[in-house]
Amino acid sequence: MKISDKYAREEIESIIIKLQILIGSHFDSGEQALANELLSTIRAQAALKDAG
Repeated sequence: MKISDKYAREEIESIIIKLQILIGSHFDSGEQALANELLSTIRAQAALKDAG
């Protein structure tokens, strides 16, 4: 993994964490579940890119 890829991955994680905080404080439980599933998908796609 190149340094720029590592930096991008860290930025993605940082953004996901910030979004999870916002989701937790502004969405109802149904919206939270949907939004968290989307964030999990984004995280999984980033991990696949890292592995491949």
